[in-house]
Parts: sequence; C-alpha cells; structure tokens
Amino acid sequence: MFPHCAMSTKVDCTKETPLCAKQNIRAYPTLKLYYDQGEIKRYNGKRRMNDLKALVDKFAGTSEQTQLRQTMANLYTLTSENFDKHVEIGLHFIKFYAPWCSHCRKLAPTWKALAEYHKDNMDITIAKIDCTTEGKKCTEHKIHAFPSLKLFKDGREVDSYEGSRSLDDLKNYLTLKISEHSLLSSATTENSETAEEIPSDELDLQIKPFQLTDSNFDAMISFGTTFVKFYAPW
Repeated sequence: MFPHCAMSTKVDCTKETPLCAKQNIRAYPTLKLYYDQGEIKRYNGKRRMNDLKALVDKFAGTSEQTQLRQTMANLYTLTSENFDKHVEIGLHFIKFYAPWCSHCRKLAPTWKALAEYHKDNMDITIAKIDCTTEGKKCTEHKIHAFPSLKLFKDGREVDSYEGSRSLDDLKNYLTLKISEHSLLSSATTENSETAEEIPSDELDLQIKPFQLTDSNFDAMISFGTTFVKFYAPW
C-alpha cells in the first residue's frame, strides 16, 4: 500500500478527453505523480508494486523534498545522507565539486543556469555535492578530479560527462540522454514479463484509486502527494 500521505487516483481518458489532453497524455496507461504544490513527475518504469511504492515513498515527504531543493534555480544540494534516496528513481545529473577548485567556480553559474532551464522538466534533476564536506560519498563514486559530472539512472551511475562545459553543450547532452532514457523505459515496460507487472485491474484492487474528473482534478492534486493513472478501459 502507499503511505497515508499519498493519494492514489485514476482518470478515464475516454470520458475526460479534454483533461487528458491538457495533461499531455499520449499513451495508456500513463502514470504521473503530483507533489510539492505543483511539481509533476511522469513515471516510465516497471509497474510492479514495489517499484510504484518506491516512487511514492520518495516524493511523499514534501517537506524533505523542499529542504533538498534550493530556492534558486531548482538546483539540488546533496549530502551523504540524502544522496542515495535522491538518485533512487529516474535520471539525475550531478556535479561533484570542491569550493576551492577554479574550474568548479567557473562552472557554477552555468550549472545554475542548467538547473533553471530544467526546473519544469519531470525527467531530470540537476544536483551538486561538495566533496570537501562529503568526502566519503565522493570516494565511493571514485571522484579523482573536480568538477566531475556524472549521470545517474535509477540509483546507478550510467555515464560520466567529459565534453565541453558550455551551457548549450550540456543542454544538448541531457536532451540526448533523456530521450534515450524515455525510449529504453518504454521498451522495458512493453517487453517486461507479465509475471513482473501488476495487471491494471489488480493494481486498482491493491491501491484502491479515487476516480478523478475534470471537475475535481485540480482540487485533488493541489495539496499533498497524488499518484494518478490516466487510462482507457479498452
């Protein structure tokens, strides 16, 4: 079951076509998590109960998410305590740095601008970790030079960026990686063994979702954490 602070809901897109169009629903089922007073994350992973619960558990603590995020530019500051939880689900581009490093200081405004550019992107987070205060975590990830830019996907490091650090080049890199991630996630979901997936009807029985319509949708997602399944009965 999901935590008590999270609500499970569903929308029938055959009846609520304008609502689903407004939410940019293009395939069924589409799973979205609405949290932290307006933030949205689309879920592209496997539909096993443990995976869905892990997603909701991560974002249900809205106060924790707010503390993670700096008020400026949606740039996340990571520590040894919150690092693993932050990268557990989805894509995360992380700068490992040291304040005394001249190259790090030069990159800082570009990194902030990159985070600002992606502040409304549900597919990626931009973060940083200070290796002078979080040495154990940086050693764990074999950081030998500053800055080191690494891409994490679902808890694992999947790439180390070695290219130009201009804003445009960083944007282009993430555009490519986000596209690759979306295509791979879709293929994984479609090709997963049925034994690993929870059928739609069974999922409804386990989570007991509340039915949303155009008239109550905005009110229901305006507070707390709401997990929404957009679906078509056929």
